[in-house]
Amino acid sequence: MAKDIGNLDLQKENERLSKKIDELELKVAYLEMFADTPENQDRIKAILAENEQLKVRNDGLEEDLQ
Repeated sequence: MAKDIGNLDLQKENERLSKKIDELELKVAYLEMFADTPENQDRIKAILAENEQLKVRNDGLEEDLQ
């Protein structure tokens, strides 16, 4: 039962991270339309770095669920 609760927590975190990843990808797509400014290019790089970290963390959660 404790394992089921742990898995449920992992699934919820996985879903939360997946949603955050999707949101960041939309934000990048929007910023890329205005990527002609250095500020937006820096924001895009920062978001992509954060997104990559979330993907790695999310992949780890998916492995834990299996």
